[in-house]
Amino acid sequence: MMSSWLALTCAVLTVLICNTSSFNVDSICGLDTTPKLVDRLESARSVATNWLSNKREPGFGWSLGNTASAVTSLQLVNQSWVADPSLDMRLTIKELQLEILSVLSRSERTLIPNAKHLTKHHRVTISRLPGYVMALHATCHDNTDFHGINLISLLADNMRQIRKDVLNDHYQQAQDTTSMVLSAFACVHNTSSFISKDDDLRRGIDGAANCLLNSHESHGSFGNAINNALASQALLSAGVSPSRWNCHATVTSVIDAMHEDGHFGSLAATIHILPLLAGRHHSHIKELEFACPEDYFETPKPSFRNILPDEEDTINVTLEIQDDTRIFTIG
Repeated sequence: MMSSWLALTCAVLTVLICNTSSFNVDSICGLDTTPKLVDRLESARSVATNWLSNKREPGFGWSLGNTASAVTSLQLVNQSWVADPSLDMRLTIKELQLEILSVLSRSERTLIPNAKHLTKHHRVTISRLPGYVMALHATCHDNTDFHGINLISLLADNMRQIRKDVLNDHYQQAQDTTSMVLSAFACVHNTSSFISKDDDLRRGIDGAANCLLNSHESHGSFGNAINNALASQALLSAGVSPSRWNCHATVTSVIDAMHEDGHFGSLAATIHILPLLAGRHHSHIKELEFACPEDYFETPKPSFRNILPDEEDTINVTLEIQDDTRIFTIG
């Protein structure tokens, strides 16, 4: 069984090298997309977006470490979301930064590329890293220099076994993992530098797609609402014809699973499903960078005046932040 961090890392592959997918809510199921389905998707998206936005806590983030994924989902649904100039929005982005820095700072060993030597505690950080990369990319941050840390390099160092693990696993992993793998591999294969140059990738795509299609039930279900949403996004990204898996019934079953107030049973489920309601997927994060204002989140650098004589020794200042301690002052 493949680990959840591997699935998320495949999603990041989708973000970093995939050309933007062409499907959208108006043609999500091809010729089977009816006006009624589009109306239901738009209505569900609006209600679910409001529910998720209202679940933001007083500290301007989301509970249970869901801030990064919630921010990514909301930005996918509405590209102008992050450009909201309100103080609440700025504090939400600041909370995202603080949460990521807090996790990364808990151990220097987190930054050691060789993951096989990491303890269980350190692996938790590695499992969260792909989600952080996606959230920062979606909110116009530079992942190659996030407060001095090159998250892309760190992620790449932990990705070396991805294709080997996936291709050797014979697709016996969970459906959600298969969906992520299919999305990522389809994007890599369709990128100009990879087209027709890697038969292993083509076999990987076919294997993952067939695995999903074989798990598809006649009434249009891949399992629960999350599986349905992820599988739909993956198959559409891979160019699998909607007619091969009863897209209309699958998407309808996702909408039917929504509670009246806009959630899908849990915070995490709602976050995962929301992009599908807008005809979006992780690959669409790639296009968000074009909407980023130049230096939108560039942190102003304080200016210092040297008041020490040239002959004085250099002063070294160390700032230590202990676990569960946060100092954040708004002037």
